[in-house]
Amino acid sequence: GIQFEAEGGYDIEFSLTFKDDHEQDSSVLVEPVRVSDREGQLDIDTTGVCEIIWSNEHSWISSKTLSYQLQLAPKLDVRWRKRQLAALTAATDFRMLAAVEMAEKVEEDLRSLKTRTADLQQSASGAKERTASAHAKHERYLSHVRRLEEEVAAAKQHADAAAQELKAAHAAEAAAHRSLVALQRVRQIDDGLTPVLSQTLEHCDEQLAALYGAYAGSLYAPEEGEEAAAEESGGVLLDRAEFLHFLQDFELLGRGTP
Repeated sequence: GIQFEAEGGYDIEFSLTFKDDHEQDSSVLVEPVRVSDREGQLDIDTTGVCEIIWSNEHSWISSKTLSYQLQLAPKLDVRWRKRQLAALTAATDFRMLAAVEMAEKVEEDLRSLKTRTADLQQSASGAKERTASAHAKHERYLSHVRRLEEEVAAAKQHADAAAQELKAAHAAEAAAHRSLVALQRVRQIDDGLTPVLSQTLEHCDEQLAALYGAYAGSLYAPEEGEEAAAEESGGVLLDRAEFLHFLQDFELLGRGTP
């Protein structure tokens, strides 16, 4: 390190040369310059002779008083500082390299994020289409179910109507069977009618008519028009069941299931 100052603020010429131990000639490190003071530092990497020159040749009248301070640092310190500087530079380079790598990684992550975003958007679009298709299918099956439910309800109504018709048919069949049995019994009566019995019935015609009149309407009330028709024909309308009841009361016909 070099530090000097000329008293009174006068200027003085300053220069510095250096001769390397491995070279023949000296080299000028600081060109001659007029200054009143100076402070600085000069780093020399090799060994040699350093010559510091202050000159007052330019001044013929006044003399100058110079105060100065020189500090020579060992070469080891210079190398150590260089090593420190190199380490700092390497650390800076490492940080810069790490920053570059981080920036590249961030850029790569951004590209990957864009790719994943595009894939997710495509997947979401596909899922939306599949959802719409599934919804349409669901609505279609619901329509089929509603139509089947309507058909089932209509079929149930038809089945109920058929059950009523079947019940009526069974009732009609039972009634027809009872009527057939009654007719067969009446036919049996006709088969057992002899001439003597026929003559007896003719002598008892008025009494039988009175009995028929007593039994007529005893089980079933005559319908409209039947009484008028009976009066016009001069007879009595006797229902089959009433006639069978009459024969059973007089034990002319055995009682059994109608």
